[in-house]
Order: sequence, then structure tokens, then C-alpha cells
Amino acid sequence: VYSVYTIDEVTLPALKEAALGNWETRYWSPDLNNEANTKYVSDFRKKYGYTPSFYGAQSYDGIMLIDSAVRAVRGDLANKAGMITAMRKADYKSTRGPYKYNVNHFPIENFYLLRTVRTPDGEFAMQIQKTVFESHKDAYAKECGMKW
Repeated sequence: VYSVYTIDEVTLPALKEAALGNWETRYWSPDLNNEANTKYVSDFRKKYGYTPSFYGAQSYDGIMLIDSAVRAVRGDLANKAGMITAMRKADYKSTRGPYKYNVNHFPIENFYLLRTVRTPDGEFAMQIQKTVFESHKDAYAKECGMKW
């Protein structure tokens, strides 16, 4: 079975065995091995008692992106051009690993093939099987009118 954003860390606790063997591609997974993600997942589990979803990782990254821009303009939020320039750089430690923005404001990032598995401790998880795209650019960047 292949699904797109149907089986994830939010739905997996309810689906359990029914989700085993499911394939999915994503730009993020709790087992993505980088410093920011390891800390984020660990801190989230300690605080909430369950595994975060990619929605949480997106939100966390969004906050960190805004924080990086605010720091770049030294808190001068009236400096809109400076905020935009800083946000385009994505100069922070992302849970998804290093990435940058394309001319149409979509991330240029890796995508991974994930599979639903039962872990050695009996839990259910989406685990990375391999990288399917490295520094992937969306197919419509050239057609998008929203460019810088």
C-alpha cells in the first residue's frame, strides 16, 4: 500500500498493524539523522510522551526560520527587506537538514522513502529506507510567477 500523508505519527497509534508495510515519501521523518532533528524529537518525546509528526516538525522549522530572520535584523521588524532576505537564506538548523529555497519560494530539499515497521520495542513507526531525491526542486518552479 502507498499513501500520501495518510499514515503518519498522528494516525499510526490508531492504525497499528493495519499500517504495517505501508510506503510513503516525505522530506522528514523522526529517524532522520541530523543534530537538530535528534534534539527536536528527543525534546518533544520527553515533553509530550509521544513521537512528533511532520506537521510538528514543519511548525518547529517555521518558528526557527522566523527566529533566524529576527536575529539577522537584530529585532528590527520594521526592516521588512532584511527579514525577507534573511528568511530566503534559511540560515538555521532545520529538522529536515540543510535546505534552501528555490526562486519560487519552494524548498530545495531531500525526500526519503519511508516504510511502516514494528520497532524492536513493539511500537509502530515510519522509518527511512532510502533517499529518493537529493536537493529536489519542484517541477513547476519555472512556471511560477512568484519569483525573486
